[in-house]
Amino acid sequence: MGDYVWSMVVIPIAAYLLWAVNYATINFIVAKSTIAKNRYENCYIYFTEKPAIKSYFSKKGMKLSPVIFLIAHFMLFFVSHLMAILCYEFYWFNTVVVIVFFNVGVWNGAVYYMEYFCRKYEKQLLELERMEHDTDQQ
Repeated sequence: MGDYVWSMVVIPIAAYLLWAVNYATINFIVAKSTIAKNRYENCYIYFTEKPAIKSYFSKKGMKLSPVIFLIAHFMLFFVSHLMAILCYEFYWFNTVVVIVFFNVGVWNGAVYYMEYFCRKYEKQLLELERMEHDTDQQ
C-alpha cells in the first residue's frame, strides 16, 4: 500500500475507529445508566430523537439503534473525509465546495436575519397597538 493511501485513508480511519470504540464503550456500556438518569444529551440521543429515525426505531425496536447510529456516524465521517481529500487534491473541487458553502451560509444568515427582525418588528407593532388600545380606554 502506498504512503499516500496509508496517510490519507488508513490512518484517519484507524483513528476514527479508535474514537468510535471509546465512544461506544463509554456511552453504551460504562455510563449508560448515568446518561439516562441525568438526561445528558449526546450525538446518539440527538440522532434517535429525529422524527424519521424515532418512528423507525419505534417500529423495529431500539436494540440495534447504537449499531445503526455508529454505522451512520462512520458513513458521515467517511464522506466528509473523502470530500476533504478531494478538496486537498483538486483546486476546482475545493473552489466549488467553498462557493456552495459560502452561498449556503449567506442564505441561512439572510433567512435568520429576516425571521428575527420580522418577529421583532411584529412584537413592536403588537406593543404599539396595545399601548394605543390602553390610551383609548383612558
